[in-house]
This record gives sequence, structure tokens and C-alpha cells, in this order.
Amino acid sequence: MPSDFPIIRALERYRHANRQRWHTPGHKGTAPSHGHFLDWVYDITEVGEFSNPLEGPVSASRQLMAETYGALKTWYSVQGATLPVMAAILAANPWRHRIWVDRNAHQAVLHALILGDYTPQWIDPPLLQAGILLPIDDRPMPTDRPGGLVLTRPTYDGLAGPIDQWIASAHRAGQTVVIDEAHGSHWTGDVFPRPAGRLGADLVAQGSHKSEATLTQTGLLHRYSNRIDDDAVDRAWALLATTSPSYLLLAALDRLQGERHQPAYFERWQSFGRTMFSVWEGLAEKGFLVLQKWAHEHGYQVDPARLTLIGPGPIWARHLERVGVVEKVTPGSVTFFLTPATPLEPLVEAIRQLPPTDHPERGLTSISYPRLDGALSPREAWSARHRWVPADEAIGRILAGPLIPYPPGIPLGWPGEVVSPEVLEWLADWRQATGAAIQGLKEQGGRPWIRVVEA
Repeated sequence: MPSDFPIIRALERYRHANRQRWHTPGHKGTAPSHGHFLDWVYDITEVGEFSNPLEGPVSASRQLMAETYGALKTWYSVQGATLPVMAAILAANPWRHRIWVDRNAHQAVLHALILGDYTPQWIDPPLLQAGILLPIDDRPMPTDRPGGLVLTRPTYDGLAGPIDQWIASAHRAGQTVVIDEAHGSHWTGDVFPRPAGRLGADLVAQGSHKSEATLTQTGLLHRYSNRIDDDAVDRAWALLATTSPSYLLLAALDRLQGERHQPAYFERWQSFGRTMFSVWEGLAEKGFLVLQKWAHEHGYQVDPARLTLIGPGPIWARHLERVGVVEKVTPGSVTFFLTPATPLEPLVEAIRQLPPTDHPERGLTSISYPRLDGALSPREAWSARHRWVPADEAIGRILAGPLIPYPPGIPLGWPGEVVSPEVLEWLADWRQATGAAIQGLKEQGGRPWIRVVEA
């Protein structure tokens, strides 16, 4: 037997540090009601009435969940929002199809583009100097280049814009609409943004664990229209999903659907949302620039379960870590993920102790996100022969894999795009300012290396 248990020990250290959890998952380390199933005796496999996870009690629970969202059908994921996003794209679009894609997309979208050999038409979102992406502008899809539509709503910071023109034009062209609503599973009532299912989306993917009192890796896919049939989703699901789903994770989703059938669930979120609007006002009076308050005043819909402060993100994150751990840090911001389970007094008091900053409004200046030219499709680049080269020798070469600052996990460069000096400079500045990992870069001999397509 091994004498040490590195993962268990690390988890114990985190627990005993007793810091506030301003990050996912939404339960914040507190056991919800009816959470007794988190016991090894409930960890089973596909036997008896559980032999088919698409039927029996799982199917019954999924239908109950669909009722709470007003969906025609709901699928349970034990692979977070990644599985729902990928399955939705593959089910909604013929392979080798053109797809309009919000560039503010999780890497799960990239994986679907590769599997389906899709040709992406990029929709570029605005970028703020603080390192924050804003929602895309609402406009009709170009009539000369129709294609499927894949949008991310909300952003990582909980900002949502109108998408009515995009959806209407896609449907007029006979195309389908997939929305990555990973961060919006809790939206309810007039305090929160309108869910994509109400806006006309065909398939909506959600990462339940990001905000709800459920376990990490739980997610949902909802079908809201008949433009896509269940068989198409089931086929894509079978291609991507594990054949041994954890019944502890499925039970966590079942617990959530039961909670969502209770009026108290919605009242709790509504009350929390209204409280957070007051928190924004209080922080603003103390001189803090709250992104969500600014966005709300500029016409965006905002999620009050997100709190982003504009200022020296890395410095503030280090000050805050004595009290709690934040979800995301950029060079010019720090973001908290909050839920009704979050104690707000320690949060507000910790923020009030932060060192002041001059001219935080500069972080709201619009800047240009590096734009790369495409040379190959994502699948062509991914499957081509490739090799690693020093970053400064990659200029003009074609990326064989994505470049992803994490968090927030949004690709800066996609396979098939040509490396430019601007993108390398942006990545270097980001790493120096935040210390964040860049997926797709590796250190070798004290230099960053990038994987490129063989010439």
C-alpha cells in the first residue's frame, strides 16, 4: 500500500484552511438537503432498474427536470457542460457544415468543430482593457453565408446581451441555434437574465455545478424545439458520453430537480439576486468599480451571482486569499462566483480591506483582441503532422492546437490559425501579469514552445 495519498492530503489542506469559496462548485462546501446519497453504498453500476441510464429512474428524473426548465426534453451529463455543448453541436449540424461561432467559446466548442469537421465563421466579441470579454453585438446572420449558430451566453462574468436578431435570422435560413449557457442554469425570475430557451434557442447546454448545489461534473442539455429530434441528440450523446456514468452524480442532479420543484428554491435565488444589487451599490459607494453594475447601466443583462471588481487583479487576489479563493483573475480584474450559500459579510469585509487603485475606469476601455488569420480548418490542423517550436520561431506558422489562457478557458488561437507577433506579445503580457497557465504552451529550456503544423 502506498504510504501517502497526495490528492486526499491536498483536499484536506484546502478544507482545513477554512477559506471562503468564491469559486465553483455552487454548493460552496455545504451539504444541501437530501444530500444523504453521498455515501459509498450508493455508488453502483448499471444493474437492475439502473441497467439503462437512458430509461427507468434516470429517464423519470430527466423528465421532471425538463418540467422545471420548460424544456421538451432534458439530458443528464456527468461530464459537466462539455458533453452537452459537444453533443448539441454535433446533433444540430450536418458534419462538414458551416457554423457561425462566438469566438468567446469554451474549448468544448473547438472539440466539436474538430469532430464534425466544421468550418467556423467567427463572431468577434468586444474586449475590455481589463482582460474581460463582453457579449457579442446582436445582428442578423449574413444571408450569403448561412450556417448553424453556436453562441456563448452569458460570458464568464455573467454578462448577457440580446441575441434576437441572430436567432431569428438563423431560423429564417433554416439553421439551428445552440447556446452554451453553462453559467446560467440558475437563472429565474426578473432579477436574472432571460434564459436562452425563452429566446428561441433550439438546444441549450448548462454546467449545473457552476452555480447550483450539485456536484462538480454535473450538467444538462435541454431541447426547446422540434428542429432537432431526440434521435440526433441520442446518437451524438452515445458517441461522446461515458458508458459508466456515476450514479452519485446522477443522484446529485435528481436532488437538484427535486429542489427546483419547490417554490423556496426560486424565492431563495430571487432574494439573493436582489441582495447582490444592493452589495454592488455599497461597494460602488466605497469607490470600487463593479463590472456588473457598469454593464447593467450600459444596457446589458447581468447575473447578480457574479461579482467582478475592476482593478489590479493579481494584487487583489493575493490580498483576498487570506480569506477566500476567487474564481478568475485577469490583469485588470478579479471575479467572484457567488450563490445563496455564500456568506456575504466576510466577502464584503475582505473587499473593503483591499488596497485602493487609481483610475480603475481605464480597465473599461475597449481594446483590440488579437485576430489571427485562418489557413486550415480546425480538423485539418489537428490531424496534420506537427511539431513543437520555440514561440519566437512560430510566427507565420499554423497552430496545430489551441492557445488557451486558463481561466477563463477561452481559446485565443485556434488550430488552423496563423501565429502572429501580436498574439505572442499578448500571451507574454498575460502570463506576466496573472501567472495564469496557457494551455498549448510548454516550457522547455526556459523558453515557451508552441505546437505548429509541419511545413
